[in-house]
Amino acid sequence: MGAIAFLLVGIFFVFLGRTFWKKHHEFLEKSIEIPGTVKELVLKTDRSRNSGSYSYYAPIVEYYQDKKTYRFTAEVDAQQHYLKIGDSTSVYIDPTTPKVAKLVSSNGERLLMLRIMMGLGGAGIILGIYLLTKNGFPVQQLMSPISWLFAGGIVMLCYKFVPMMGTILNGPIYYENAEEITSGDITQEQQKDKDDA
Repeated sequence: MGAIAFLLVGIFFVFLGRTFWKKHHEFLEKSIEIPGTVKELVLKTDRSRNSGSYSYYAPIVEYYQDKKTYRFTAEVDAQQHYLKIGDSTSVYIDPTTPKVAKLVSSNGERLLMLRIMMGLGGAGIILGIYLLTKNGFPVQQLMSPISWLFAGGIVMLCYKFVPMMGTILNGPIYYENAEEITSGDITQEQQKDKDDA
């Protein structure tokens, strides 16, 4: 039973990692890189049931696009990325939806996490197949078309009846995380820089 669990969890992790990898690359392909400036650092707390909570300072980054000013809170620890107030940084934005923004420096972390996820999945698949073979399970049965049709049917049922499964299968959604700053929120010096841009 443990062998089948390793196999299924491994397949799930590889599938999930591959789906997220594809979505991330789709975002990168259509995004453009523009300059941004760290305007503030805000204290964030991530709560975990097992390890308590973890606090860090997240940078609020400002950028200009199409003669408009936007700000977003980056999903990174400013200290780990050596970011201070006033620092220049690079931002990926979707030119068709400039309110979707990600720090360029966080790209490496995302790719590393996806590689780890797919590596663990691959290891789970290999271990599952090894344990199944060692216990005398006819692995050829897993490759039969009926097995794949059965697995596909289960996935489709989950997709239809479990809302979270749709999110997993469709991959992460890069939502609008920036807000437009009105001219009343901008200093005269920032307005001059914006007009010059």
